[in-house]
Amino acid sequence: MVGVPVRQAKAAASKYLEIVGLTEFARRRVGKYSGGMQQRLGLGAALIGDPPVLLLDEPVSALDPQGRDEMFSLLKELKQEKTIFLSSHILHDIEQMCDGVVIIHKGQIRAQGALAELLKQSGDTDVGTQVRFEVNSDLLSRLHAEFSGAMQGLGIPVSKVVWQEQGLEPYFYKVVQQAEEERSQNPRAGQGGAADGNMVR
Repeated sequence: MVGVPVRQAKAAASKYLEIVGLTEFARRRVGKYSGGMQQRLGLGAALIGDPPVLLLDEPVSALDPQGRDEMFSLLKELKQEKTIFLSSHILHDIEQMCDGVVIIHKGQIRAQGALAELLKQSGDTDVGTQVRFEVNSDLLSRLHAEFSGAMQGLGIPVSKVVWQEQGLEPYFYKVVQQAEEERSQNPRAGQGGAADGNMVR
C-alpha cells in the first residue's frame, strides 16, 4: 500500500483478510494458496481503499461449492453499498447476483436490461413432477384436487410438484443465435473480441 503508514496498512490488511475469510492463513506465502484462496485474496485486495465500484471477472470459478456460497453471500452484502460489475459465462451465477444484465457477443452488446425483464423473455414456466412408489396420502389428495385428470391418465402417484423457471439461459442463446444469423448475412458486422460477458450491479 504505497503512501500508507505501516500501522494503517496492517490494520487494513487484517480487516479485509477477515472479511474474505483468510485471517488464519495470513502468514502463509501467497504462492502456497489454493486457487480459491487466491481468488478470495484478490477480492480482499480490491476492497482496500473502499472503492465505490468493483470489477470482478469470474470471481467464483476456482471455488468449491461451499466457497462459492460464501463468496456470493459476501458479494450480496457488498452490493448493498457498492456497484459491482461481474463478468461470467456461468448464467446461473448471473441469475443469483444480477439486478441488471448485459450480454456481449463477439465484442458487441447484443442485449441489456433488468434481470427480471430478460427472464420474462426466456420462455414459459416448466412444470415438473417427482415420482415415487410410496406417497403421503394427504399430499396425494391435494394433488388429485389439482391434477386429478392427469393423475388418472398416468396411473402413478405424484409425491412432489416442482415449478421451475426457465432462467436466463434460453434467452442468452436466443440472443447469440440472432447475432450469428446477422453476422452470416453481413460478415463484416459484429467484428470484435471473442469474449461473451454478463454484468451485474
